[in-house]
Amino acid sequence: MAFQLYVDDSGKNDPPIFVLAGFLATHEAWSEFAVEWQEALAGPPELSYFKMKDANRCNGAFKGFTKQQRDERLVQLAKIVQKHVEFGISIGIPHAIYTKVFRGRMMETFDTPYTLAFYLIQASVHKYLFKAGNRDVVDLVFDRQLDRENQILASHHITVDGMPSQILERFPQAPEFMDDKQALPLQAADLLAWHIRRSWKDGRDKLPTLSAAGPVLKETLIINELCREKDLEHFFDVGMSKVMSMNTLPPHAAKTVRDAFDLLATEANVKVMERAIPFAPIEMVSFPAIGMEKYLFVRSCAACDNPHLHKRLGNRCLSEQTAVEWPPLVRSS
Repeated sequence: MAFQLYVDDSGKNDPPIFVLAGFLATHEAWSEFAVEWQEALAGPPELSYFKMKDANRCNGAFKGFTKQQRDERLVQLAKIVQKHVEFGISIGIPHAIYTKVFRGRMMETFDTPYTLAFYLIQASVHKYLFKAGNRDVVDLVFDRQLDRENQILASHHITVDGMPSQILERFPQAPEFMDDKQALPLQAADLLAWHIRRSWKDGRDKLPTLSAAGPVLKETLIINELCREKDLEHFFDVGMSKVMSMNTLPPHAAKTVRDAFDLLATEANVKVMERAIPFAPIEMVSFPAIGMEKYLFVRSCAACDNPHLHKRLGNRCLSEQTAVEWPPLVRSS
């Protein structure tokens, strides 16, 4: 039996918390869900699509609805979800804690609560199913993220490399990103994500009171996790280990290299020069570090009295070609 997990986000740029939430069901159950959901949207009154923020304010797709009509529709839709899904799941990351632990210290692709929650929600689903003795495959479908999905998809194979085989077997396919107006289960995920974010903001016990759908949604919710500071510190350490294993640098380290590049390049070349044999060609980092070129190491020339580098072809002094002033080499005794 294969499952599909449909996930939507809430609060991406809106403190105090970011949430990913969604529902797990079999392919067959989602097909049946889609038929009933579409019938419920048809009304009357008719809805072109469902968006919880519109329902909350009776505008957008819900424009013209009375509050009673809105509440009746919310209950109807929530019961359709409850009828077909296995369970609901959510991951919450407080913006302030994320900023304290992660912001500016991770590669741009990973430096966002969305990317972190993207993988945490998968881990939570796997953990729950594994404990239940379930080994079935789960296909992942997320709402469109035009500012993030290309980065996530491009780096996904690298990110999952080295993960436990049980997780890789659980999620064998790369995640999909779909439009919630076409993928109806994403509209159900939107319904849950809105409620979960408001419940973390107003109080977890408030979820059943947030809308007419609240009591029904509460019954579907199995996993409702909030990341604490110590959790994010652990995830940061795991992420940093992954970054370093990719032979790259996080932004704060890359900035240090950028700001001190001339010094670093000079120091690297001085080390090569110290080991060089006079008048023998050596390979040095070119300036500004765009490759490797052949030079002659010489003790002195008409242009420079100190040990320095000549280009092998043309015998030009490197000190004439760059702004680098080579100091006398001081040998350690």
